[in-house]
Amino acid sequence: MRGSTPVPEVTLAAPAHRKAGKPFSETLVAAALVTLLALASAHAQAPAPPVAGQGAIPQAPQAAPEQQAEAAELLVNDRPVATFRAWLGARSPSERADAARTRIQALVGETIDPTVTSREVPEGVLILIGGRPVFLIAQGDVDSRTDDTIAHAAARAVSHLQVAFNEEREQHSASALLHAGAFSLAVTLLFVLLMRWLLAGRRAVLRRLLEGGAGRLREIKVAGFTFVESRQLATVLRGVVGLLSLVIGLFLTYVWLAFVLRQFPYSRPWGEALRSFLFTTFRDLGVGVLLAVPRLFVAVVILYVARLVARLAASFFDAIGRGEVELAWLPPESAKPTKPIALLLIWMVAITAAYPYLPGSSSDVFKGLSVFLGVLVSLGSSGLVNQVMAGLSLMYSRALKPGD
Repeated sequence: MRGSTPVPEVTLAAPAHRKAGKPFSETLVAAALVTLLALASAHAQAPAPPVAGQGAIPQAPQAAPEQQAEAAELLVNDRPVATFRAWLGARSPSERADAARTRIQALVGETIDPTVTSREVPEGVLILIGGRPVFLIAQGDVDSRTDDTIAHAAARAVSHLQVAFNEEREQHSASALLHAGAFSLAVTLLFVLLMRWLLAGRRAVLRRLLEGGAGRLREIKVAGFTFVESRQLATVLRGVVGLLSLVIGLFLTYVWLAFVLRQFPYSRPWGEALRSFLFTTFRDLGVGVLLAVPRLFVAVVILYVARLVARLAASFFDAIGRGEVELAWLPPESAKPTKPIALLLIWMVAITAAYPYLPGSSSDVFKGLSVFLGVLVSLGSSGLVNQVMAGLSLMYSRALKPGD
């Protein structure tokens, strides 16, 4: 039978004198050759492993997990406690933050000592609550872009966690919440009374100004032209009083809101942010005023000296005009027109000297306004300057004399 052909008939090493008239054997030989060719082709196409010293192309190293992970911030009761930047074992920074938050939440309901401490370990600094470990500050968690150290980072974490943990326990205390609610209610009632008194005071001031002082309001006239009428003055006074009462009301509302938010642990960070902004604003204004006083004093001294010099110059030119003082280069008829020119120069020099000492002179708004006014004067006074220079030439060259 053809199916009982011996195995040596299909081997590649078969003798060359054997007959090739057996179809099944020839099929097996062809399949074996095709398989060997396919394997050889695949082996030739596969990249050879790099061998040292034979010009192998180095592969780009993969980024370490520490470099791939982003920094994760540990927040407790909306307060930042610590920032994790390094991996610890198989845990990423975000997983470390989640695990620390879970441990802190688990300790809130337990009756333990709420004191937060730290302890140095070989891996870094361990943060503990009541002696129980919560999380670890590793050397890799320190921001390398700053001069911070692991000791400083741990100290900040202890301080922030102490405040946050106390607030977290306070948030779960019914007595503390009732006390905060009662205190907030009392302050709210006081706020409502102050707002009512403010509105009543506003109405009383308006009534006194508009009814009692209506007869004393006078029109503002300049050279016979009425700039502001009496009824317009009443409108302006009403607007000023309304604006002042609005500012006071907004200030009271701001203070009340910041105070009430600080009574509850969950909203305390918001209240502290409002209070800090208010204190910072008033502090900056106060410091600015104190720093501006010496400079303003120098400016006042400069202007006062300029006023004295202007008075002396005016008296000097008046004496020349009366003939009491004689100058070869300035005749009496030229003293009168020279007086305003000299006073203008004196005041220009004084203002230029006092300008740097004025509050706000170094601000961009002040500088931009000065440049804008300078451009307007330059563009609008070209013809006037030509006329003035022509008149000065005629006057000081004495081309025309009185009587001509």
